Amino acid sequence: MKKSNLKKRLLSYPYRVSLIAVILFCIISLILFTFGCSSPDNTNFKEAANDQANNNQSSSDYSEEDIEEEQENEPDNSLNKDTAAKDNEQTEEEEEEEVAGSDEELTTKVYYADEQGEYLVSEARVVSSANKYVDALNEIMKKPIDSSLINLVPDTTLINSITIEDGLAKIDLSKNFVENRLTSDVGDNLLVYSVVNTLTEFSEINFVTFYIDGEKLDTLGMLDLKDPISRRSDLIKNQ
Repeated sequence: MKKSNLKKRLLSYPYRVSLIAVILFCIISLILFTFGCSSPDNTNFKEAANDQANNNQSSSDYSEEDIEEEQENEPDNSLNKDTAAKDNEQTEEEEEEEVAGSDEELTTKVYYADEQGEYLVSEARVVSSANKYVDALNEIMKKPIDSSLINLVPDTTLINSITIEDGLAKIDLSKNFVENRLTSDVGDNLLVYSVVNTLTEFSEINFVTFYIDGEKLDTLGMLDLKDPISRRSDLIKNQ
């Protein structure tokens, strides 16, 4: 009888509600327990991911700051390049100046025979300082500006060499100088002194000796050329 009454009570409405509530509580507790156990792992993963992201961000920030600081501390290579470029420009300018300085032009006199073939007459010529002796001799092989004058040195003459030592100019010419000249005693005299007077216009030259293709020229026609020949101003016609 007691058991029957107990069963009825348990099955009564209030007890059923209480039983359901207890069951629901147990289920919810179980769910919460399960969620609580899994949630920390997810939280830890997210925290680790966030920490890694923060670390990466910090590392990136540090790297940028570090690079900026290194760039500030690095020497300015552009200045070094500019300086080197300026030095190169200065060197090139100095070299150009040296070349230009060695090839300066100067004015000298060259000598031709007058119309009567008795005297020498000068004409001004501009020559380079680097090759002034050769240039001067080349000029007297050309036709004079004054058409009444006569060029005495044959234009077929080749200049083999010119050496200057202690005021003496040794000039080595090709055989055309002798073979193609105007043959006469007066002509030979003016020919020799047109060369001598032209070269002695340069202050460093006082005497001239002649060579033909490497051999000393001792005579030309009736002229004795064994000794060094000096300038003759008396052959220059007053202009």
